Amino acid sequence: MNTVFSNTSGKSLTFTQILLSFIALMLLAFVLFYNTAQAQLICPEKGLQQITDVMDSADVNAPSINADGTRTVFDSDGDLLGTSGGNNQVYLYDSNTNQLTQITPASSSSANPSIDASGTLIALESDMNIGGGNPDGNDEIFLLDTTTGVFTQITFTLGASNFGPSISADGTHIAFNSNGNINGGNPEGNQEVYVYDTTTSMTTQVTNEIVGVSVNTSINANGTRIAFRSDANINGGNFDGNREIYLYNSSSMTIIQITNTTSGDSDRPSINANGTRIAFQTTSNINGGNPEENLEIYLFDTVTNMFTQITSTPSGSNFNQSPSINADGTLIVFVSDADFSGNNPDGNRELYLYNVTGGFYQQLTNSPTGSNLQPAISGDGTTTAFDSTANLTGDNPDFHCQLMLIKCIDPSAATNVPTLSEWGLIAMASILGIAGFMIIRRKRIIA
Repeated sequence: MNTVFSNTSGKSLTFTQILLSFIALMLLAFVLFYNTAQAQLICPEKGLQQITDVMDSADVNAPSINADGTRTVFDSDGDLLGTSGGNNQVYLYDSNTNQLTQITPASSSSANPSIDASGTLIALESDMNIGGGNPDGNDEIFLLDTTTGVFTQITFTLGASNFGPSISADGTHIAFNSNGNINGGNPEGNQEVYVYDTTTSMTTQVTNEIVGVSVNTSINANGTRIAFRSDANINGGNFDGNREIYLYNSSSMTIIQITNTTSGDSDRPSINANGTRIAFQTTSNINGGNPEENLEIYLFDTVTNMFTQITSTPSGSNFNQSPSINADGTLIVFVSDADFSGNNPDGNRELYLYNVTGGFYQQLTNSPTGSNLQPAISGDGTTTAFDSTANLTGDNPDFHCQLMLIKCIDPSAATNVPTLSEWGLIAMASILGIAGFMIIRRKRIIA
């Protein structure tokens, strides 16, 4: 009896060791073939919404969207609600209430709004004379608090051009452009970059050049970093007057030249929340990846000082522009006539979403006619606002310019989904098959 007991225990032990070894191999295969790349967002066609119903040749421009994608501001010269007074007006769309509101007075002409993360503060340019601070009707920068309905006039200039406000996500700072002599630091009337502190009501002149144009500001979440484009010779690094991308850091009071090229132009920077990633468009041959000098999208990382070329298209497709980056810098939406997904053989101007982590593209629009332009992605990456002359939802048969929204599934719910590659599935199936065979064989032996 003792001998039989000993032999049976030995066999059971051996079988258990073998089975555990196979389980270990299965786990190893799972680790080796586990796909940790971020899964694609799900952006269904039903996620497309046409917000406006422009019935004539009027335009919809400059959409700006808040952090969770529930509030979008834009301007239009169309009389969308019958209250425009024949002027260009700024509108606010709230997706929670499905309500479109004209937020600027009919007596004024207003444009280029920028909304903060909460969707309650909106910076814009306007010739309005609310509060009596703009009797000459000059284009000035204003800040609207939608919770109180109160406008605050930021700039007070005579005959100057103040435009392109960009408000920080926390609403504490507004970057803008002006050729006015604000604070007495611009007597020559050059086009400069300024930043306004909403907590102190103080304006700081960021650039100070005698010649050259500095415009197209993009400010980070807390207002400490501002990306912009300039052809000025800032810091002596741009003698040829090429259009380059610069980064201002208020903590160190310094301006860094991001691009340094001798041909081609760089423009339209878009900065992420912490100011470490800047997406932009360029016709320059940065890193040797654009010898044809097509209009391509690039990403610059201030931590690694590395450029990543997001698009690389042949000379026949050279319309990649208007990048907009989300808060954490992992998603970039842009316009392109290239066929990155295999669904744009007609070369129409479509919206694409690029996943920086996974390194793949998603085509957000698919229209045989019309153009999709000026995208703005929400901070959380779930919603993109843009203007379009395409008939994307069937509600724009006349192909007028409309404001569109496309909503996707929350990217945080789609990241790091446990998936296996094809080889991983084969390995796991093989191991499970062998383990199953061993169990059946053991039962037969015992029987």
